[in-house]
Amino acid sequence: MSEGAKIRAEELTRSSSRYHNKPTLLSIQRCNMKLISFAAASLFASVSNSALPPGYEDELWCQPGNCEIYTNPYGIVGARSTFEKCYDPETNVMSEGVWTGSETDVTVPDGFIQPQICTAEQYSQ
Repeated sequence: MSEGAKIRAEELTRSSSRYHNKPTLLSIQRCNMKLISFAAASLFASVSNSALPPGYEDELWCQPGNCEIYTNPYGIVGARSTFEKCYDPETNVMSEGVWTGSETDVTVPDGFIQPQICTAEQYSQ
């Protein structure tokens, strides 16, 4: 290949890459649609984890000797039962309680109590 042909081939390669590496309107629109789709999916996911309306989780009931503990280390939203648990300070065991409300037909098991909130001496995180 002659010297002139090599130079011409290099110029063509440089000039073609100069035009093909620029973003086109279509590629920008695709990127924007992906961002919008991601934002919409994130919004719907956060709405689906929202709290229940009044009447479904009004009162927490625990076994005797338990206290009520609130656990939400990451600031997540959701139903009260997701974060409020029964805690037995003697055995150091956390358990699910029974939730009642005016809109539910849940009955409290015999012997269950409405617990007090745990003190720092009973539980510290």
